[in-house]
Amino acid sequence: MSYVDLTVPSSCSESDANNRFLDTATRCTFAGLLRSDNNHFVVKDYGINYFPSYFKHEFQGRCTSIDTSGCAVIYMLANTMNDRIYQTNHTFISIYFYRSGTNYYIYLDCGGSSDAYNNYSLNTDYYFTLIRNQEKIECTIYSDSARTIVLKTLEATIPYGLKFKYFYPGAGYYSVSGAAFNGYSEYFDIHMDCDCEQIKIDSDNYTIYLNKPDTITLNDSENIQIYNYEYIDQIDIFNLGKNTENITLHGIVNSTTSLFIPLQNLNDLMDDGEEVTLSNFSNPLFDGSWVIEDFIYKVRGGFVDSYEYDMTLERA
Repeated sequence: MSYVDLTVPSSCSESDANNRFLDTATRCTFAGLLRSDNNHFVVKDYGINYFPSYFKHEFQGRCTSIDTSGCAVIYMLANTMNDRIYQTNHTFISIYFYRSGTNYYIYLDCGGSSDAYNNYSLNTDYYFTLIRNQEKIECTIYSDSARTIVLKTLEATIPYGLKFKYFYPGAGYYSVSGAAFNGYSEYFDIHMDCDCEQIKIDSDNYTIYLNKPDTITLNDSENIQIYNYEYIDQIDIFNLGKNTENITLHGIVNSTTSLFIPLQNLNDLMDDGEEVTLSNFSNPLFDGSWVIEDFIYKVRGGFVDSYEYDMTLERA
């Protein structure tokens, strides 16, 4: 297992005029970080679009003490280098400790979409597994290092296709409050988890969860289910066994994907969430050996030029 190196300045950078952060290779310690500390953070620049639409990140965190209204970010992905408060809504993912009176919260916050676990304990390690699957963010909080005892799974959403550059193991929230936070975040294990998972159900049925461009090379499976999101126009589905008769595709794509270019005018006639079924629909993505038998197509409400679909292909 390889953890992110949090050492400053060899691996990470920091903005810390008031000396609120103490960093080692695996731990970021918060030493009296005030909510009013402006422009305070530790950050690692991974480069533009490094964090994709699918990943799993694991880490730990602890609050040793916190004043009323105290708040500190122990994990954040963003594209702007600054405190949490300066991030634009729907353009970041963050986890933070917060206290409101006698209530102690851990928040999953994406700005405009958030969820919280109430009444965490001081001087207690919490274990986090955060998974992104396109716009869906889930962060499960565990009480044990083996990650078997679930306290709560937090859920939030971000825009489809948004990718990230900056990783923060520590950052201020920033407001006028002078409330202090002490604690740490540590052991950040970043998994990209973008491989193709193929599950053989039986001799005639196969299910594929495809999270990156790939070539499907299955043999002699009569029915194939493909769960795919943003790479459908980059897949070679023709190198299949001679006995394959049916392919069902499920996924989410945007209007720039070649599969949906013929449908852009149709989209103008549909309301958000409205569903249309097309039959015997031809598309240049597929050669003459496959026919699109049924195509259920839906505009995704609240997402610009984004479509959800279920498509059945049959061998011509």
